[in-house]
Amino acid sequence: MMGRPLPKHRVDYGSKFTQEVDAFINSQNNSIEAVRKADDLKERCSNLLQEALDQVQKRLPVATNIFKGLSAFSPRKVLNQVERVPFADLPLPHLRIGNEDLLEEQYRKILHLTWTEESVFNGKIPCDSVSFWCGVLQYKSSSEKRIFKELSEYALACLTTPVSNAVVERIFSTVTNVKTKSRNRLQTDMLNAIIRIRSHLQFQGKCCKDFKVTTRMLELFNSANMYSTMDQTDETYDDDVSADFS
Repeated sequence: MMGRPLPKHRVDYGSKFTQEVDAFINSQNNSIEAVRKADDLKERCSNLLQEALDQVQKRLPVATNIFKGLSAFSPRKVLNQVERVPFADLPLPHLRIGNEDLLEEQYRKILHLTWTEESVFNGKIPCDSVSFWCGVLQYKSSSEKRIFKELSEYALACLTTPVSNAVVERIFSTVTNVKTKSRNRLQTDMLNAIIRIRSHLQFQGKCCKDFKVTTRMLELFNSANMYSTMDQTDETYDDDVSADFS
């Protein structure tokens, strides 16, 4: 409470823990020794929780405040004259070096469009920041120019900054599962496409049955694009052999 540890009798150890402790004390006829053992156990559990909290705080990135500042890109704030953050206070300023004037101009203009009437959002502004900025990136003026391109790319670059390497490690595992010994000739482009689709479905909490296949995807889904040809393999092999004997 208020940054200070609670006393042991107010710590929430969970209902199961409380039931087991109460059952133990009752089985010992509420003896002083049983109560003492229960208090000792609570003390050990409390110390464990405190140690876990300390370890988490030590492992948090140094720039924690930067990630907290990412809420500035929320559509609720960006499109609100009162709650929006001043341009100079937006996070990760190094990503806008050399482009500040253009980005600031776009940041001011974005407030003056009625986004609910724009086709990129179909009448409803998404609450998710990434979805919002993806829509803004696709917005075009009457002259077919993306007038918020630079601002959207800056916002998306900030929002996609990883807070840890956990996602990267998961991608490595996914690559291992996709490119198996029996599929060892998968080309990079096809492997990249499969990984992107899997990651997208995972992040969106969807199943493969929810994925919509386009005609263009079917056109690209052929052996010429998926696997290297024998000629390519032979050429690579010949180059490797020449290098070995040179």
